[in-house]
Amino acid sequence: MPVRARGACRKAGSGSTWATNAFLVWAGLFLPVAGMAQAPEEPVLVEASPGLLQLREQDGVRFYDASQFERFAPRSALEMVRVVPGFRLEENNNDSRGFGEASENVLINGVRVSGKNNDAIRALGQITASSVLRLELLDGATLDIPGLSGQVINVVTQPDRFSGTWVWFPTFRERMDDNLMNAAINTTGKIGNAEYTLGVNNSDAFRGGGWGSQVFRDAAGNELYTREQEPRFSQDRPTLTGSWAQRFEGGSLLNARLALQHGNFEGINNFERTDEDLVLITEHQHNSNKRKSLEAGVDYEFGLGVGRLKVIGLHRNESNVGWNQFERNYDDGTASTGTRFDRDTDTSEDVLRGEYRWQSGQADWQLSLEGALNVLDSQGELSELDGSGIYQPVPLPGADTRVQERRQEMILSWGRPLSDRLSLQASLGGEHSVLSLTGEQGQQKEFWRPKGLVSLAWKARPNLDVSYRFERRVGQLDFYDFLASVDTQNGNNNVSNPDLVPPQSWYTEIQLARNMGLAGSATLKVFGEWISDIVEHVPIGDDAEAVGNLDSAERFGAELTATLLLDTLGWRGAKVDATGRYWKSQLTDPLTQELRRINNDRIYSLNVGLRHDLPDSPWAWGAGIEEGRSSAFYRLDYSQAFSTNAPMLWVFLEHKDLFGLRVRASVVNLARHKELNHEVFYVDRRDGPVDFTADTSTTFGYIYRLNVTGSF
Repeated sequence: MPVRARGACRKAGSGSTWATNAFLVWAGLFLPVAGMAQAPEEPVLVEASPGLLQLREQDGVRFYDASQFERFAPRSALEMVRVVPGFRLEENNNDSRGFGEASENVLINGVRVSGKNNDAIRALGQITASSVLRLELLDGATLDIPGLSGQVINVVTQPDRFSGTWVWFPTFRERMDDNLMNAAINTTGKIGNAEYTLGVNNSDAFRGGGWGSQVFRDAAGNELYTREQEPRFSQDRPTLTGSWAQRFEGGSLLNARLALQHGNFEGINNFERTDEDLVLITEHQHNSNKRKSLEAGVDYEFGLGVGRLKVIGLHRNESNVGWNQFERNYDDGTASTGTRFDRDTDTSEDVLRGEYRWQSGQADWQLSLEGALNVLDSQGELSELDGSGIYQPVPLPGADTRVQERRQEMILSWGRPLSDRLSLQASLGGEHSVLSLTGEQGQQKEFWRPKGLVSLAWKARPNLDVSYRFERRVGQLDFYDFLASVDTQNGNNNVSNPDLVPPQSWYTEIQLARNMGLAGSATLKVFGEWISDIVEHVPIGDDAEAVGNLDSAERFGAELTATLLLDTLGWRGAKVDATGRYWKSQLTDPLTQELRRINNDRIYSLNVGLRHDLPDSPWAWGAGIEEGRSSAFYRLDYSQAFSTNAPMLWVFLEHKDLFGLRVRASVVNLARHKELNHEVFYVDRRDGPVDFTADTSTTFGYIYRLNVTGSF
């Protein structure tokens, strides 16, 4: 069903060249807003391939008809959304604060998904492509759904029969275990006026690792020793998911979702080195975690008085049993040493939210009330290997803790069209929370925090949409940061910090979306964020540290997502998808008082992919490149910086109908990409002398992937 918007979209004109539009992506894309001469608005198609994606318009709603995606042979709604020109799917942050206002830029039949781990991306993967009618491209600020801004996709479905898809995604790597367990099966159907999905997947399965060497040097740069390593990682997360959507007589709507997951992670790394006395030393690192989780979400919407009331309930719980261990053995008879850290945790989140929506004249109003309870129970134990080869407990203050937060939120939202091309949305409210810790450092804290946003949607031209957003945000804490933790290999330990508080920020962004007609689409987003109480590593006492808060930080960035359809250049069936991002952040280091980037903050990333669907053929091929860099990670006595020797390159060959299956074969890491890790260990803290450094080079080799997809 179409989502109700406050303003109608105008129909695009015609006539211009592809070269002009390509140039507008980088420069003239936004200049017409300031009054420059406007170029013609839609390129002339020289010779189009069947199914060339082009926005259509009806009753003021722009959309892609499902039939336009046939050239890509999609099997699910997720595959369709991912090839929409110039659109980037925003993944849900399942650590977000409560349920709150909408944030994901995808709706299903005009409704946001009431889930976190079981979010919109997972829901799209469960919807078969055969049940999709169209994909509507909307501006979030024009909708009657508070919190949305920028480009939003509404997936309109109408399953008329039972159907399903399945995928098997094995991976084969040099010197690594084969991953044969990455698979999923999803079904969609209809019973009366209810639609349902049911799926089982292990799409998070992986078998990873590599091989390489580590070179250790003293403070003067002299080599101390070299050790070889072969890290191995494996994970399986089989998940059962289901959803139920029903429309009742009178217009009431019910949506329910359920996800059950059982996960297992193992990480092993063996090292071998010879010290300066020619003693052979072998070291063994082992991490393990077993996880069980459940998430259930339901929402029910019905008419009440002059408006409609939606009641949303969400419950999540998760248990983790994990440990990490590091041992060192000597071949000269010296007693072995070792450290082990065990942790058992149980987490839960319960959210109850009510949204009452009504219309007054041209304005849409909504009053939302939300209550949430988040709990973490943790028991940890540190032990060390004694001379008899038995692990003996060692005191670890702050390892056994219960963290709990009770939170209430109220927000009033208002939106209306200011003209036929300009819409405004605003919200104002606040939250009250009580954060309590029990255990050795038990305490309770109470907070009042304002929240709100203002967003504008402007159709500057028929083919240029501009949106602006200004928001006051409150971040969600990772409750694990309250706990004492141990790095068994490097000894980078954290003590407990009961004074940790959630970060808050002022956030603003402007997004410009340019439709270049048959030549493609491009979206540019520029943002700025001013953060208070940012979460970083802070000193505790004279010689300890913990995760804590710094006064302030800044982050700015830009992101360009573009799709160029090359039919207009005479290359039928070819397209290029590109996403480039750049971030700049700054804070004052708590130890040196120097300005630096936020820990592990992204600096830049680039992802470019070429796909060519051969006309009048079931074959497609393509290639891509991915590159990126992040800032260094700092502790008070340690720093770490990652880099790579080459970008990640890949090629693929695909047959879209091989005995009714879509089969893709890929080769990844053609440039022999390696990860380079530079670590600095200090005698005391980073404002003092260096103790030693370690440089690690990890090779991954070629990666061979097969993707087999079928439907029924």
